[in-house]
Amino acid sequence: MLVFEIIGLQGSSDIGYIGKAKAKQFPRLKEIEENVFNCLRFNPTWERHIKYAFSTIQKRKDDFKELRIEVFCPDMMLETLFHAAGDRFEEIPETHLPTFYRHFPMYAFLIDFGEEKHLYAGRVKWCKETHLLKDIIKEVFGSEERFFFLRHSGSLAKFDAKVMHLLGLEYSSDLQVIRRDGTKIYQDIRLTAKGILPASDLPKLYIDDFLKGRFYSFISELVLFYYSNTIM
Repeated sequence: MLVFEIIGLQGSSDIGYIGKAKAKQFPRLKEIEENVFNCLRFNPTWERHIKYAFSTIQKRKDDFKELRIEVFCPDMMLETLFHAAGDRFEEIPETHLPTFYRHFPMYAFLIDFGEEKHLYAGRVKWCKETHLLKDIIKEVFGSEERFFFLRHSGSLAKFDAKVMHLLGLEYSSDLQVIRRDGTKIYQDIRLTAKGILPASDLPKLYIDDFLKGRFYSFISELVLFYYSNTIM
């Protein structure tokens, strides 16, 4: 499926995870469930959604055939946008999609129940309200010097939730229930006592819209900000 081609992980790390398991491979299934959350330490939204998906396997053990999951969750959004900007004009082979997609946080979790398949897909939505970069740096980090000190010491991740809030970005998940007679789609899912419901106000814009829509304002300023402070 296309979402797996976009993620394109070659192995697991502290920001990415790949796992596969078939029915009755219970030790492997438990191992995946325990390890996948290592790369979601700063992403409680996706953690909740993926935990819910695993709970459906427990409830439908007799139907469960296999699962496949890939998670990519870099935990520094300004860094993500900076690197994505550099790949704006390249394409992922055989997809005709811009290479910048591979820098974005994303997950795909496919569960095969035989008669139907459940595909959970995580994306980052954008509310179109974005603070200026200089205001984000000042409010979250205090100064440019402190931002780069924290960056070089690997300590930016714990500030990322506030950065994303000021950027107007938020983690979300969609669910496709795929049957022979058609596919039902739940966008921007909400977990309730009755199960999954789509959000009442569906998102219209995502992080790729942010990159393209703010390229000549916020993104250009971000690139200059990095280069002016001796990147890499």
